[in-house]
Amino acid sequence: MNETLLLQKGQVFLALQPFSVLIGAELHALSPGHCELHVPVSEKILQQNGFVHGGVVSYAADNALTYAGGTMLDWAVVTSEFKINYLRPAVGERLIERAEAVYAGKSQAVCRCDVFMVVNGDEKLCAVAQGTIARLPAKDSPEVTPSWRLHRTMNLRPTLDFLLYQWLNAESLNQRERFADHSHETFDAVFDTCERIAREKYAPFNRTVDTHEPKVDGEKVILPQATHDAQKAYAASGMLSAAQDYEIGGMQLPYTVEAAANAFLPWPRSASALAC
Repeated sequence: MNETLLLQKGQVFLALQPFSVLIGAELHALSPGHCELHVPVSEKILQQNGFVHGGVVSYAADNALTYAGGTMLDWAVVTSEFKINYLRPAVGERLIERAEAVYAGKSQAVCRCDVFMVVNGDEKLCAVAQGTIARLPAKDSPEVTPSWRLHRTMNLRPTLDFLLYQWLNAESLNQRERFADHSHETFDAVFDTCERIAREKYAPFNRTVDTHEPKVDGEKVILPQATHDAQKAYAASGMLSAAQDYEIGGMQLPYTVEAAANAFLPWPRSASALAC
């Protein structure tokens, strides 16, 4: 993946982090083993003495470390250990975090991060951090239990609610004639439906469709029965034409809402995608 696409992917992940959105964090550069993250200084991230709160400085360093390590470990990572040294009060216009992976193995990466404050155009070092970034177990690993997988699937709802209603203000779309029939309640009903389908039809069979790839018997493609059942439930919900006109059987939902609702569903899985 080239650095432009890598940066775009990283920016998408940043937009899915409610706290990062809240404080206006910006991902400026991303390449294998390297990350540059910015946080503009505003009153809402200061402590009582006018310094950027240490928790924000720590958050920014941790996030930059995770990006640097994640690019070396295929993205699905968490911070397993973290240390930061504050060198001077963070007073200025903008925080800049530059992180790099100093070691990367198969399961973890050790990364360091220098945190700078921009003051009148000059950068001043205000903190240094180091952390260990660990790869999450693969979905087909014995360490990943069905309940753990289900928790990850269902934990998506608060993030989608935040992005849709607080960040994108999707309810304002209902002022347009095309979406006048919709409301916060109808959007929530669509989310509830997709969340239920994901919980009842997809999550219990994630391992099955991962380990039983589609097969061709010479005439047709053979898929696990769970795949057919899940796709039938999805089709019956009306989501196949959710953003289409009423006249052709659609729900005339905003595309933003349709896309958000579909985030519950595991489209990247080969067996599930082929069943569409």
